Amino acid sequence: MRLFKKRSPSNRTAAVAAAVQQAAGDARFVVAEESTVRTARYERDGQPDFETYRRIQNEGNRLKIGFVYAKKRMIATIASHARKHLEVKSILCHGTRNGAELRWFGEEFPEAEILGTDIAESATQFPNTIQWDFHDFRDDWRDRWNVIYSNSWDHAMEPERAFKAWADSLAPGGILYLEHGRAHDVGGTDGLDLFGATREALVEIVRKSTGLVPLGSIGKLHRTRRTLPFRKSAE
Repeated sequence: MRLFKKRSPSNRTAAVAAAVQQAAGDARFVVAEESTVRTARYERDGQPDFETYRRIQNEGNRLKIGFVYAKKRMIATIASHARKHLEVKSILCHGTRNGAELRWFGEEFPEAEILGTDIAESATQFPNTIQWDFHDFRDDWRDRWNVIYSNSWDHAMEPERAFKAWADSLAPGGILYLEHGRAHDVGGTDGLDLFGATREALVEIVRKSTGLVPLGSIGKLHRTRRTLPFRKSAE
C-alpha cells in the first residue's frame, strides 16, 4: 500500500511519508478519483477508520509543526473582504497547527474572539487553540462564528461532513473562507492530505453540501493560489 507518490506534487518529506505509512498499519487505504476530485479514506472492516486517520494526522502534524502554509498577505486580504460584508466579532480557524493565522487575524481584528482547532495532541501548546477533529460539530458553536477560515480542508476524510459542520457553525450572514492552491488540487493528495479538488469542483461540493452561496475568489497569490468565500444566508 503506497500512500505517497514517488514524486509527490505536495512536496512531502521522506520522513513524513515514512511516518504516515507506519501509522497506517494494516488499515485499508481506499481511493476514489475523477478528473476534478480525488478522495481517499482509511477503512477497517468496510467502515471509515477514524482512529487510524487521527493517528496519521497527529504524526504528520508532529513532523511538520514548524511549517506554515498560511500567508500573512492572504489573511490581510480575507480581513479586508470580511470587513466589507459584515461586522467581525468572532473568527474560527480549522487546522491551524502552530497558530500563525490566529496571530495574523488577531492583528487585523484585535477585539474579536479568535479560536483555532487542530486534531493533533500538540494543539493546546499554542495560544487560543483547542484539540478538535474538524469533521465534528459542536452544539455550542451553532450559528456562532462570523468568519470561519481553513487552508487545511484537504486533510478531510469526509469533506462534505466537515463542510456541513462548518456551515452550521457560521452565524447568519457569516462567511466561510477556504484557501485553494496547487497543493489542494487533485494532484496534491496523498496519505496525509486525503481530499483534492479543482477550484470549480470545490465550489460545487461546498455549495451542494452546505447551501452556502459562493462569492467568487479573492487574494491571488502566485499563479494558482486563491481564497474562495462562501456566505451563509442572513435569514
